Amino acid sequence: MTYCSAIRLQREVVFGSDSRSNAGVDYITQFSKMHTFQPREDRLFVVLCAGNLATTQEVFNHIQRGLDHPDEGESLASVRYLFEAAEYVGRVTVGPPFEIAIYARDALTLRQRMRFDQNSANLHALRNAWNRGLQSTLDALPLFEWESDDSASEPGS
Repeated sequence: MTYCSAIRLQREVVFGSDSRSNAGVDYITQFSKMHTFQPREDRLFVVLCAGNLATTQEVFNHIQRGLDHPDEGESLASVRYLFEAAEYVGRVTVGPPFEIAIYARDALTLRQRMRFDQNSANLHALRNAWNRGLQSTLDALPLFEWESDDSASEPGS
């Protein structure tokens, strides 16, 4: 399983991802799932990926080809709006409906199977509880050496 996350704080956005990739239980390697592109001074894109490595590499190759050959069509350097950048990169994301299956050991049948649609009250409650728990965990993290409670968290400070 791969993990990628971005969290918007008051003064910054923190991006995180794992870097493990496997092609079976006996072949585990590393591949960065976080890529940055700054095609012009007025824009910076951080792209996080999770899932199939071949698909991920194709997306990044597509982005890089567009930047290497700007006269050949649309690229991250030429899009005018953020939604155009999202369309260019691709809108494959995780979202509802979600399904959950619960299997009790040795039962040979599912104990429960649920589907959470976009407007599900259960999904809404789970999201709220998750967000509260995540915020509480983030608030409890220790500061890095370069941070202080009153710093502006500027790069290089």
